[in-house]
Amino acid sequence: MLLERGTRTARLLAALVLGHMRDKDAWPALLRMAGQADNTVALTALWALVRIDPRAAADYMVPLFIQREDWALSLAAGILQQAIAPATVALARILPDLEPARLPRALRIAEALHVTLPAGVLRTALLSEAMPVVIAGLRSVRTPETIAEVRALLAHADWQVRVQAARALGRVGGRADADRLLALLADREWWVRYRAAQALLELPALSRAELESLRASLTDRFAADMLSQAMAESGMT
Repeated sequence: MLLERGTRTARLLAALVLGHMRDKDAWPALLRMAGQADNTVALTALWALVRIDPRAAADYMVPLFIQREDWALSLAAGILQQAIAPATVALARILPDLEPARLPRALRIAEALHVTLPAGVLRTALLSEAMPVVIAGLRSVRTPETIAEVRALLAHADWQVRVQAARALGRVGGRADADRLLALLADREWWVRYRAAQALLELPALSRAELESLRASLTDRFAADMLSQAMAESGMT
């Protein structure tokens, strides 16, 4: 069988063809191939596995991609794109019991796949004392169920957390969050001010006229300049 006894090039080609054919009989051999040290061979086999059986492949690959930090997230996401639903289920099942050191990468995989994680899983991440976990959790916020935790993190001592909290609030916040983001325009860190200004523009409840009014009301010159810059970049001025 070329998949196991052929040259490297032949095995790669065989894996691609069997994946396209969705040949279930090739599953055991592809699984062995996925465990090889050659990254190209292993990743090609994983691509074929997810084509043949997305659910079973996701159960196998999600823990593997979390563990293999030497593999780029873009590669993991590219393969798992073909199994979004089962990958989401696998992530939700794994995350609650995952060791803290692995959590940031797992959350970054969720972010790369644009999946919506259960609110309880995200809430635990946002309440963590480990900054990489909190930041990765904020990057994965896509629905307002954890908005209370996001709002609380706007005042976090770490400026990188405040940056991601502002960005998350821009995605899931509403009109009531405009004042919170306006306050961040006076933050001592430039990146916090910049992301807060961008988040204000992303709030779906604010019209252009309201943003103009908010800008005119700012007494802090640096805050007003930052909001003006964000509006100019978005083509609003």
